Amino acid sequence: MDRTDWWRTATKLGKRLVVTFGSRGILRIDGRAGLERRIVVDPVPVAGTPVGCGDAFIAYLLSEWWATGDLLGAAERGKIGGALPTGWMRPLPDDACGSLLSGD
Repeated sequence: MDRTDWWRTATKLGKRLVVTFGSRGILRIDGRAGLERRIVVDPVPVAGTPVGCGDAFIAYLLSEWWATGDLLGAAERGKIGGALPTGWMRPLPDDACGSLLSGD
């Protein structure tokens, strides 16, 4: 799929679509309103792994969007959450795994 397919599908279904491109930004398509917007992302240094960045982004985005109804604001919040995993050496921080890492 490419941007044209995404646009056509979102418009046909009357849905909103958010597509992430990592450090290259975010594309938001509102099929109900016929609007498209690119959202710039400031790349962050990766000290650990990028694994989980997209998952964290969407979790933060959805949490904010459901709470406020503001998709653009939610995307900004998602950028904050999406950057967090870059400092982790594994897909989850050590304290998230508890005793799994200690062998207990």
